[in-house]
Order: sequence, then structure tokens, then C-alpha cells
Amino acid sequence: MKGIKKDWTTICKEIPFFEQFEFKDYLGVKLIMLSRGFNFQEQKLLAPYQDMFNHSLKPNAEKRYSFED
Repeated sequence: MKGIKKDWTTICKEIPFFEQFEFKDYLGVKLIMLSRGFNFQEQKLLAPYQDMFNHSLKPNAEKRYSFED
């Protein structure tokens, strides 16, 4: 969490317009990107309809964790 707070502080310093948003709003968006985004050609993307194609009658999910910031 410290890394995310540091990122938000840095963005606010570099882009004053960003200060109008509260940290909790930034955190919510950041968590969406971390949990729902995927990497494509060195960019992080969201594909809202992608989840519709990720369903099966037979469960096939795998849990993995990473503690990297």
C-alpha cells in the first residue's frame, strides 16, 4: 500500500489538476487495474467484455499471489 500512496503523491506533485481526486478514488481505480487489467505489448489494458468469454461450466480458475509492489 505504501507504494500506491507514494505513486499518488508523486502524480499529485507532477500534475496539480490531479489533486482534486482523493486517495481513496485513486486507490479504487488502481485496484481495478491490478485485478482486472492485463498486459499487452508492454501496456496495461482493460477489456470489459473479456470476462464474458472467461466462463465455463467446469471450474478452471487458479489462485496465485505475488507480494511484489
